[in-house]
Amino acid sequence: MWERGTRLPIYIGLPGPVARTKLLRISAQVGVGDSIRFLSRGNGWIRRSLSGSFDPDPLVTGLGESLGHERPNLGGFHIFTFNQVADTERWRQQRLASAAPAR
Repeated sequence: MWERGTRLPIYIGLPGPVARTKLLRISAQVGVGDSIRFLSRGNGWIRRSLSGSFDPDPLVTGLGESLGHERPNLGGFHIFTFNQVADTERWRQQRLASAAPAR
């Protein structure tokens, strides 16, 4: 993005910790249901991967390395709670506590 001239910080939107079934239901409501249905026609891997809850930690950890880059494009994250505010805030507080420097 930087090489294309974008100097404004980019905020990446991603879901907080939420049941995958809820993500599927909401994705169908906001118009990405066709894509999910297409992917689910495969060998069933998507169905298997949709059990349990979505964990944003791996994505946040991987992208977080970009936050301290010398030419920062990533301004931060916009976390969608999907009305799971308490669970999302608990997750956020845990992330912040684990990222805090040791004293």
